[in-house]
Amino acid sequence: MKSALKVFDFLGDLRVGTKLGLLMGIFLFASLTFAGMSAWLVSRVRVGGGIYNGIKEYHDADRKLASLRNALSEHKSYLWIFLEESDKDKMGQLKEEIPQLSGDIDAAFEEVLSKKLSDEVLTPVQNAKATWAEFKEARDKEFIPAVMTGRAAEARALTQGIQQQRSDFFMEQTGNAGDILNLKVEEIEKTAQKTSFSITLFSGLTALALYAVAVLLGILIAKSITGPLVGVVRVMQAMATGDLSQKLTFSGRDEIGQMSETFNRMAANLKDLITGVTRLSADTRNNSAAVAKTTSQASNTMSQIQNSVAQIATATSQVAKSNQEITALAAHTNKAAEAGSSDVSKVLESFKSVQVTIDDTGRSVNKLNQRSQEIAEIVGLITKIADQTNLLALNAAIEAARAGEAGRGFAVVADEVRKLAESSSQSAEKISGIIKEITSDTEGVVAASARSVEETKAVLDLMIKMRNGYGEMAASIKGISGQVEAIAATSEETAASAEEVTAGIEEQTSAITEIAHTADNLTAGADKLQSEVNKFKV
Repeated sequence: MKSALKVFDFLGDLRVGTKLGLLMGIFLFASLTFAGMSAWLVSRVRVGGGIYNGIKEYHDADRKLASLRNALSEHKSYLWIFLEESDKDKMGQLKEEIPQLSGDIDAAFEEVLSKKLSDEVLTPVQNAKATWAEFKEARDKEFIPAVMTGRAAEARALTQGIQQQRSDFFMEQTGNAGDILNLKVEEIEKTAQKTSFSITLFSGLTALALYAVAVLLGILIAKSITGPLVGVVRVMQAMATGDLSQKLTFSGRDEIGQMSETFNRMAANLKDLITGVTRLSADTRNNSAAVAKTTSQASNTMSQIQNSVAQIATATSQVAKSNQEITALAAHTNKAAEAGSSDVSKVLESFKSVQVTIDDTGRSVNKLNQRSQEIAEIVGLITKIADQTNLLALNAAIEAARAGEAGRGFAVVADEVRKLAESSSQSAEKISGIIKEITSDTEGVVAASARSVEETKAVLDLMIKMRNGYGEMAASIKGISGQVEAIAATSEETAASAEEVTAGIEEQTSAITEIAHTADNLTAGADKLQSEVNKFKV
């Protein structure tokens, strides 16, 4: 054992700083080695490390696969809603939204396939993607056309048949991929546990060995330092009794030898110091009196500051109370604005219904105007027929007159026909007049309907602006509420700061009092110091 320790005899020739530096270097090396191993181990399993990233990659892919299954279920439900819808306008709207839902599923597939996954995970995902492509193609080329053309039974059979099979296969493949991902995560976690245990064991044993070497070197270095210090302590104990005539005789190349020489000079300087302390004690007594006066003035100033801070705290409390009232008023105004917006929305819906009714009325009046024009054409035809009949009756009367007594009966008939033709002509003229009045009234109604439509549109625009105005007002009120809350928070912080300032002032006042007390003690200490200095033999 002793022969082994002779290897460290060179430590006696080193300076104390070198010895301590060597000791610190050994401990630093051991600490850095252990810290490096620990950091490397943590980097493997910490957030952002290799193992963590691998597990996170698989978990992200598993969650995305689950979202794919949910997205397909939602898509199928959406298609059922589309199938059961009978309103053509809503069907068209639903049809336009279908590609967006498909785009979400396509994007999810691309995200999963872009991850660094094994082939046994990617294969079922690719199969599911191919099935999804078949599902989309059948939906776009068969299902949607069948629904849009009224072949609901055919679309339902397609959905419950081949499309359901594709959906089941899609779910099965994505589920298989998810199961494989979970198995991969379990394998990675087991590997991480084994790796962590091995590294921890190795780093622990290494650190233990390094610390054992460091402790051994520390003992040897400490012994080489404390040996000479024992003699130094004996001499210093003698000098501690007041005998400044003692000197150190130890010499050497290290710091202890230098300390001996320096200590001897210190003893000489200490003699001079005792003389200076005598003069200093007198000066200290005078300065203590000045400090006591200054602390008294500072105490009065602190009292004035404390009163000012109390006034600030009171004003801040009043501001906080006002902010609470403003907040309550803003909340009430916000509710009123929301209620007004709701009422405007209801009136807006009513005006939309009125606009639809006015449009229907306008179309009905236009149809009535068209029918009136058709009746006018028929009346004109009747008038022409009556004129022609009247002309024929006149010709018949002339021929009857020529025939004399034989044509008298025919003349009577011709006269009746003429009267009937004149009556028909008069009736046609009356009908024509009535038609003109109806046409004129109808044109007035059409113009009034057009004006009503324009006015209704204007009212609708005003209602929309009013509703938007209510929304902007509600948003502004919310912004005001937020600002008031910020002011309230600032007021609370100001009040808290005032309390802290008050507490700080109290502490400073206490400190000033303590300083005054210390000044008194310093005066007494100066007197005592003078008495103690007189004990030294210089």
